[in-house]
Amino acid sequence: MDDFSFKKERKIIEIDKSKIATAEEAHLRIKNKLDQILSWDEQLEKEKENVKTVLPIKNATNSSKTSHLDNVQRELIKLMIEKGNSLSEEEVKIFAQKFKLPHNYLINSVNEYFYEKLNDNLIVEEDAFYLLNNDYYEEIKKIIYYGEI
Repeated sequence: MDDFSFKKERKIIEIDKSKIATAEEAHLRIKNKLDQILSWDEQLEKEKENVKTVLPIKNATNSSKTSHLDNVQRELIKLMIEKGNSLSEEEVKIFAQKFKLPHNYLINSVNEYFYEKLNDNLIVEEDAFYLLNNDYYEEIKKIIYYGEI
C-alpha cells in the first residue's frame, strides 16, 4: 500500500523586477487619477456650498427677483463700463470664478434686477461677448454710482 509516496517539490519563483516596477507605475497612475477625480468631487461640493451662500435672498413677497444689486453684480457692471461697455465671455467667466459663481448665473441675476427696474435686460450676449444695453446708460450710472433709482 505504500507504493505511492509523495515527494515534496519546491518550485523556484523568479521575481522579475521590471514587471513589479511596471505594476507599481500602473498602480500610481490609477491612484493619481482617482485622487484627481475625488478632488474634483470635493471642489464641486465646495462650489455648490459657496453658490448657495452667495445666491441673492428672495424678497419678502416671495418673488424670484432680487430687490438690490450685490457688490459682485455692481463690480461686473463697473468693469464692463470701464472696458467700453463689453466683455468677452472668457473675461466674464474669469471674473465670476473669482467669486466662485457660474458666469451664466451672474449675468442672469443682473438681468433679472434690471428687468424688474427697466423692463429690459441690461446685458445682452452677442457672439462671444456680453454687451451693456446702451439705451439705459444714464440709469445704469445712477444705480451703480449713486445708488438705487
